[in-house]
Amino acid sequence: MNFINLHHIFLLASLISASYGSCPQFPNDTYTKKNWWECTQGKVTISSINVITENGNSEYPIQFRKPFYVSIDGVNNGSPFTEPRLSMTLWTFGGWMGCSWHEVPTFGMLNNLDACKYGAQCPIPTGKINVKAKIDASRDTMLFSLLKNNATYQVRYFITDKKTNEKICVIVQARCLTEETTSKDI
Repeated sequence: MNFINLHHIFLLASLISASYGSCPQFPNDTYTKKNWWECTQGKVTISSINVITENGNSEYPIQFRKPFYVSIDGVNNGSPFTEPRLSMTLWTFGGWMGCSWHEVPTFGMLNNLDACKYGAQCPIPTGKINVKAKIDASRDTMLFSLLKNNATYQVRYFITDKKTNEKICVIVQARCLTEETTSKDI
């Protein structure tokens, strides 16, 4: 009887690990490039997104242990954002039954933040814009320390102006390093 139960447990564990192991570590070619798209249609049109270091240099893969910016270029055909609020949602890729994105619980730590304090150009003007959202893991050490190193994450940056209710929403998928690395480690 014990052998049969143990055999079933071993079989179940094998199936789970096989289904989990079959997920690509870097979906959507994120090993070599980031992906992005707009997640709202409104008066703001996004033309490019770049991940840059505090020194203004392009960076890929993204090193979460060091402060960096997500720089969003576009055009605001609506009113200026005078009271922008930033909310971010984070997902990881994998799964038990097939491969999919799973939200990482942040317990509200990344919701309704003052976008101006996170590096956004304030106010966000009408016309050509460059919005930079600063990501600094030293502020949220507990959250970022739980993330797997050298994996793909998906982040939604959602900026809402409290005054006009205008929105900017972008989703970025990218390979991220959560441990200190050197260029030869990458």
